[in-house]
Amino acid sequence: MSLDGGSFLALFLTAFLLALFMGAVMVALGLYARSFKEAQSYMAPLQLLALLPLLFLQFRGFLELTTWHHLLPLFNVALLMDALLKGSATPLQAGLTWASTLAYAALALGLAVWASGGKRWCSETRGTGMREVKEFPAWRVSGFWGLLLLLLGLLWLLWAGAGLFREKELFYLWHLGPALLVCLLLLAGLFTVQPNEAVALVFLGRYVGSVREEGFHLANPLAQRKRVSLRVHNFTSDKLKVNDAHGNPIEIAAVVVFRVVDTAKALFQVENYQAFVAIQSEAAIRALASRYPYDAEGKSLRGSPEEVAEELKAELEERLKVAGVEVLEARLTHLAYAPEVAQAMLRRQQALAVVAARRLIVEAAVGMVREALSGLEEAGLSLDEERKAAMVNNLMVALVSEAQAQPVVNVGTLYA
Repeated sequence: MSLDGGSFLALFLTAFLLALFMGAVMVALGLYARSFKEAQSYMAPLQLLALLPLLFLQFRGFLELTTWHHLLPLFNVALLMDALLKGSATPLQAGLTWASTLAYAALALGLAVWASGGKRWCSETRGTGMREVKEFPAWRVSGFWGLLLLLLGLLWLLWAGAGLFREKELFYLWHLGPALLVCLLLLAGLFTVQPNEAVALVFLGRYVGSVREEGFHLANPLAQRKRVSLRVHNFTSDKLKVNDAHGNPIEIAAVVVFRVVDTAKALFQVENYQAFVAIQSEAAIRALASRYPYDAEGKSLRGSPEEVAEELKAELEERLKVAGVEVLEARLTHLAYAPEVAQAMLRRQQALAVVAARRLIVEAAVGMVREALSGLEEAGLSLDEERKAAMVNNLMVALVSEAQAQPVVNVGTLYA
């Protein structure tokens, strides 16, 4: 068997395009893989797939082939090389093989570029070994384009099925399988997104993006779809029994208003983000209650509700950012002493209130007495120290006493 110069160049060009196509596929798989071992696991099936055309050539005598079979990837290269070696290749077969192989190589390179571009969104490994996943937009197109493609696929399927039924030729069978596969993939790739909802896509165990735009979409049909609500949630904690800063047992409860802002973190950073919010909220409430007294002159749980609410919100935001959750509001809904000390604490509060009231009354009475003495001196009435002391005593008794003062008439003098 001898080859002329044209056939040899055609073989070389075909082999070069095949190498370009396989290299582009390997680059795309290597960039998509998260580790060297994962990339190796992809290479083995790819090598087996490259051997299928050689097996196909062993049974080509039993199949009726047409020119359009030169559009099938890998198979077209095997068919063209076989035809070139036998000297039966036509320009149309060579053109279809080279053009389709070049197109497949360009598609694989495009996928490689997309995979390398997505690396900036990929997860990074923390010191703990957990992968931190961040949300990024998934590839998607309008679902109406998907419907149009599905309609064309159904027409293709009907044409292939009708041709196979009428003429019983293998040519239509080659079209029937791909048409059915295309229709199934397009149908599986269509989905809807409601307002304030997101859909996270997971392909082959890897997060490939989220779709937040409401409406009808077409995305990767082989990706698993996980829906996440972006609506505002309320969490109301149970009544928790905690010791305050003074060691007094109290009951405390709070309401937390939150929403998901990062779907990837909410799904893949924590096991269950709603349970995570509940547990972390109760932990933050306990920590906050133990830092402040129930009631005191300075900052306290009962006396500074706005400051306590802001501090609770800040602590919750720090705890929940790992789950991609934003805290909109956090506020105490219940605050009371524990039942076993409630009566004692009530008496203590009453005693403190009485002392404070007495202090206020005494301070006011002292001020009134001072003003009375100053007024007498300004009016030119001078009193000796003993008479001032008697006047102060009478005024203080009259002003501070809870009972109504009874006047006493002195018929003598202070010096009698």
